[in-house]
Formats: sequence, C-alpha cells, structure tokens
Amino acid sequence: MTSYFSLDNDCFLIEGSRDAALYDVTGHCVYLLDEAAHRILRLFEDKSPLDSEWLGPAGQKFLEFLCREGLGFFDDSPAFEDKFVAPARLSTLKGLAAPPSYRLADWSITQSCDVGCSFCPLDTNGLSWQACTTCVRKAAVAENSELDKYTASLVDQIAELGISRLHIRGGNPLLAWDRLNSIIHEAERHPKLIIIVTTPGTGCSTKQLLALCDCQNVRLNLVLFATTTETAKSTGRERVMAHQFTLLRELSQRRVRFSVSILLTSATCSERERMSTSMQENWHLKPWISEIYTADEAMDGISFSHLSPGSRLLTCWRSLEDLYTRALFSTCLRGRLQINPDGSINPCAAVDENCGQIVDGDLGAALKAETLYELWTFSKNDVQPCNCCALRYLCLDCAAAEIKCKLQVAAVRHFCPFDPDGPVRAYQVQWAHAGFNKFAVAGPSVEHLCQTL
Repeated sequence: MTSYFSLDNDCFLIEGSRDAALYDVTGHCVYLLDEAAHRILRLFEDKSPLDSEWLGPAGQKFLEFLCREGLGFFDDSPAFEDKFVAPARLSTLKGLAAPPSYRLADWSITQSCDVGCSFCPLDTNGLSWQACTTCVRKAAVAENSELDKYTASLVDQIAELGISRLHIRGGNPLLAWDRLNSIIHEAERHPKLIIIVTTPGTGCSTKQLLALCDCQNVRLNLVLFATTTETAKSTGRERVMAHQFTLLRELSQRRVRFSVSILLTSATCSERERMSTSMQENWHLKPWISEIYTADEAMDGISFSHLSPGSRLLTCWRSLEDLYTRALFSTCLRGRLQINPDGSINPCAAVDENCGQIVDGDLGAALKAETLYELWTFSKNDVQPCNCCALRYLCLDCAAAEIKCKLQVAAVRHFCPFDPDGPVRAYQVQWAHAGFNKFAVAGPSVEHLCQTL
C-alpha cells in the first residue's frame, strides 16, 4: 500500500539557500540536515508518496528515526496543511487584527553624562550590537523640559499600553535625579510596572543609590566600561571602574537586585572574557555584552567579540506561537518603543528612525504613525544573507545591527561568522549552545543520526 510521510505539526523544515534544519518546537531541538536528509524531506513536503525502491533502506531508517523522535508520522494519504501560517492575531500588525502587545518602553531622560567616553554619543554611521542594554546615547538632541509637566500622564499612558518594564536610561539618568525620582514615584501607582535604571553608577552617592534601589519595583543595571591601561590613562575610566567595583560589592552585601552590562569597543574587546569571568566568580551573574564599532573599523575587517568559530548566539523559542512571531516580526523591536529627551519616539536607542513626536504629553498621538509598526515587522527575512540561512528563526536578534546591515550588506559579516552560501555547511559546524536539548546531524546514514554536537 502506498504511504506518505509528514512532519509533525510542531516540527518544521526551514530551508536556506543551501542548508536546511528541522525545528522541533516541543522538544526545543534543532536538527541540522545534510544534503541527503534535506532532499528526502523536501520530497515529502511536496506530498510525494513513500517509495521504498528509490528511498532505499538507509532512507527508510532515517524516516523511522524521525518517527521515533516524535518528529513525523506515516499515513496512507498526504497531509495538506499549511503549518507555517500564523494565527490570525499574529498575521498582521495593522488592519483587522490588533498589533502585538507593547512589551517594553525605554525612556532616555537626559543627554548628560559625567564619564566622558570618547565613543559617545554614538555616531549615526557606527555599528552596535545590543546597545539597548547599555547607556550609549543617540546623536545629541535638545532636552525638552516641557515633558516634566507630563510625567504622571506619560507613566499612566505607558502602563495603559500594557508595558511591564520601563527602562530608564541616558546619558546617565542619575544626573537627572529629580526627574528620575519623579518617574519612580509615579510608577508606584502601577505595581506591575518594573523600573530598570541603566547607569554607570556615578553622579550620586552610594547612599542615594541604595535608597533608590530600596523601592520595590526598581531594578539597577550597572554599565561597566572595559578598559586597558592605555585607555585608562587617557580617559580616567580606571577611576570610574574602581568606584563601580566598590559599588558592586556594596550592592551584593546589601542583597540589592542588579544586573551588569559590559560596554566594549574595538580597543577593549579582548577584555570580554576576563570581565565576564570576574562577574560570574564574584557575583554569580552573567553580564550583558554591548559592543560599539565605527563603520570605518567594521569595514576594515574587525569582527565583534561575541563571535567565534566554535560558538553561536542562539535563542530558544518557548512555544509554537513564539516561533510564528519570530518568523513574522523583529523579536527585539516588536512591542518596543523609546522616548527620547526631546520627546521624539523611535523603536530603540540604536535605531535613528524618528517615528513620532510627543505633543502636550500625548503619547498615543505620537504612536499613531505607521513607521514604528513597520519596523516591528522587520525580521531576518529582510536581511541578506540572513534570509538565505536555515538558522534564521533561532539566531539571536539585534535589529539595530540588522537594519544597519540592510543598508550596508557587507557589514552583516561582522555580526555573524556563518556564510549560508559558503563552502562550509551548517551541519558541519560545531554550533555550541546550552539552551537547546541537543543539536543533531540528520542524514540517511543511521550511524550519524544521533550525533550530538
């Protein structure tokens, strides 16, 4: 009797220009396919019947392996479902379906800073990776003190949008002490709203900072600047870092909740491992890493320190809906907005697109422009060569980097070491990641089916 093979409903064949991978959403596994395995599954995705003569014993065992793993099944008729159509509520941002919920708001409350880093404010031609986790300023804008009159209203509107985290940043927000405390005070009326304050930790006394952190809904994100002896002598950041490590010890002793972002440049990227190890050994935390290069540096061939031939920044989906969302939207911009000191709105700190302007404290009017929602839909499918890669829906996002790379395609190589059109195939690379249960190379040779990478 003729039979057909189909992948399970929560298992997807994702194809690139040359490679392919099986995404097992329920098992949180990714199977990197060699050419033979890809060819077999491609045929069955086209609803071809199972034919033992052309498939051969090894191919039959391959499909049996997938069935044992819960990745597929045999049937006497083909399955004509289109699994990769998202639920209606996720299919569009504007129109009949509601846009995805707002998740996070960044509020840059000042351009002032007392550290004086030579690379800040970030030039519009610069390339950054995860600038959202640190204190890098946009190109200087005039601060609009008129916003202070609407602090209570803006906090209420942010909460009404369903936002659960309000990220206060600068510059150094501790230098706008009254403004910061006013926002925190107004946020106390919304117990579900968490305030995250990103700062180098300077600009106020340790006593003041500890009092700030005593607020139930306030979290501290301390920005550390990787430095070398040469740069420390010229910038004075060695003194700043000494103060920061003293502050870290004090926060730890007081059991204050805090996180750490390490800010790297091309001159200090070699400090990444040393500082990360120090954070883990002394304070049992894994720091965020933010990196900044000028466009000229990137074009000269400097690559970011978070990349290495034996590792890969990958993130795991949590549900089938999460995977649909990852395929349709920017996973870091979706539901995110930033309020700048001049009252303008943009998606995040490192995206220079002006998406609206707050007038008379009306945040809703500023959010009516289409630009913000259009940037939410910017995904890996809009970036070359990401859209040619079978791993695009599990690669860690930094949309600011991707948007910049869309305009400067050669720069994308500085964010990712893998070339989907290159001679090395995905299944041949030792992708190292602890977030998935396993990576397996799948192929018609049974000996290699369960090889864990």
